[in-house]
Order: sequence, then structure tokens, then C-alpha cells
Amino acid sequence: MGIKGKLIGLIVAFILLAMAVPGWGINDDQIALLRWYAANQTTQFSMGADTSGVAFDGANIWVANWGSGTVSKL
Repeated sequence: MGIKGKLIGLIVAFILLAMAVPGWGINDDQIALLRWYAANQTTQFSMGADTSGVAFDGANIWVANWGSGTVSKL
């Protein structure tokens, strides 16, 4: 058996294992439909003086304002 056959065997074994172990298979409740909408909207935010860094925490965007010694939360 060549490398291709071994790889196919490994994939089949993993699929069978995924179907046998609860929680590893495909869950119909986890399938989602993505719809894309036009996002041609722009906005502006006022910042402090001399911005020097940006961070995203999963909910907010934080901007470090070096010149004014502050942090802006967007």
C-alpha cells in the first residue's frame, strides 16, 4: 500500500471515529447560513493627539493616544 492508500485509510478511520464519538460528528444545529451585504458605509471617530497603537479585544477597538496620554475606546 502506497502513501496515498495509507492517507485515504487514515482519513476514513478518522471519519468513522468522528461518527462514533458523541460530539465529534456534524451537528445540524451548528450549520449556519452566511449572507453578505454591501458594507459601503464609512464613519469617523475623533482621537487624541499623536495616535500610536491599535488593539482589538473581540468587542472594542482601543487606540493609544501618545501625545495626549489617553486611550480611546471605539
